Amino acid sequence: MPEHTAADPTARPLSGWFSLSRLAAGLIPKARIPALAPAFSPALPRALVAIGAVLAAPVAGHGQEPAREPLEAQAPAQAQAPEADAPAIAYLRCLDAADVALVSAHRGGPAPGYPENALETFAHAASLGPVALEVDVRRSADGVLLLMHDDTLDRTTTGTGPVADTPWQRIAGLRLRDNDGAATDFAVPTLDAALAWALGWRGAPVLLQLDVKRGVDIARVARAVRAHNAEAVATVITYSADAAATALAANDRLGVSVSVDAEADLKALAARGVDPRRILAWTGVGAPAPALWQALDAAGVPVSFGTMWDIDRAIAASGDDARYRRLVGQGVDLLATDRAAAAHAAITDPDRTSQAARRCAARHR
Repeated sequence: MPEHTAADPTARPLSGWFSLSRLAAGLIPKARIPALAPAFSPALPRALVAIGAVLAAPVAGHGQEPAREPLEAQAPAQAQAPEADAPAIAYLRCLDAADVALVSAHRGGPAPGYPENALETFAHAASLGPVALEVDVRRSADGVLLLMHDDTLDRTTTGTGPVADTPWQRIAGLRLRDNDGAATDFAVPTLDAALAWALGWRGAPVLLQLDVKRGVDIARVARAVRAHNAEAVATVITYSADAAATALAANDRLGVSVSVDAEADLKALAARGVDPRRILAWTGVGAPAPALWQALDAAGVPVSFGTMWDIDRAIAASGDDARYRRLVGQGVDLLATDRAAAAHAAITDPDRTSQAARRCAARHR
């Protein structure tokens, strides 16, 4: 598979990452100028509008939460004006400007004793440092949104049967199995619990990537993120322009990951009303595409690429963990992998990455 070598002039070294090639392209490319907008608080114009409404308004006198969809049903009655950037995408742009890349732990970063899609596994992965966590969203028979990759309970829990045919009360009583099949004390989390965990996590910044599985309403997931005010710590993964547009229409502060296989896809997304300032470009798990990555970078769109399966296995067999770093040097901002610890160690300068992530999180969260 073609890959980048350390001698390649497009490589991005671990330190001193403002390369001459980037300087040659201009200190601040026009495509990146929108990323500076969040520095001027987008809350200010909304606050002024709210004050004006209070002054103009006439003087007025002075049940139980639904069993299902408890939080997404509580979306504000009046939509807020869209941000110039979704907070999560602005966070990734800020990291890119500092030449810092993140690992995205596939299925939350399972390890021995730590199952897929478990809150305890997220904390274990996040102990590495700043990280993204790709997680999977399904629904129970009675409509509860929960985290699970498979469409059945058999492989990853102590239960059996289709997830979509099983009521939440039964799923809640199961325990998760790790990838070796060993049962743990960990329970299946709801989407609400995962969003609350990400918001309450006090370690290095984390970013959830919500992979919405077949049969789940993507707009409902987007509304759940909004109900938690979790747009800074969660994005929704989509695989088409229509799905991206649907998610963004349901939450005007949301960032989405969307498949981009060629530069022309950005025009197709724009034609569908998808603002490129609100997307992370998912460029697949096949051969590296440095020309596409560089074009997306020039357009100010963060780049995600996956090494799951073939590339991860090849790296593990060869012992060449530096290949992760070479991929980042070619222009990957978010590296999705099943080998989160190894990839994180290969691409990260711990102190520098942590400082940049905390600075960017403080600015955009």
